[in-house]
Amino acid sequence: MGFDARPIAANFVGSYRMEGKSGKSNMTDAAAICEAASRPTMQLVPVKTCEQQIIMSLHRMREDLRTSTSRISRSSCGAASTVL
Repeated sequence: MGFDARPIAANFVGSYRMEGKSGKSNMTDAAAICEAASRPTMQLVPVKTCEQQIIMSLHRMREDLRTSTSRISRSSCGAASTVL
């Protein structure tokens, strides 16, 4: 069909959203995306490679593990202090 995908960062699209009487909805979001995409100076987001996505995923998993470990240790300390 001749379409090409051009990723646009959400913070660039937000300024084109019409907040008037209709507020935030799928229709106003789609209109803002179309308006932003039609601008010749719009900054596009580069597509991430598979390697970049894997590294980001590993960082998220590490952060989740760190926060859950901290949560468990705080919980066990709290439980121990109520018993003693």
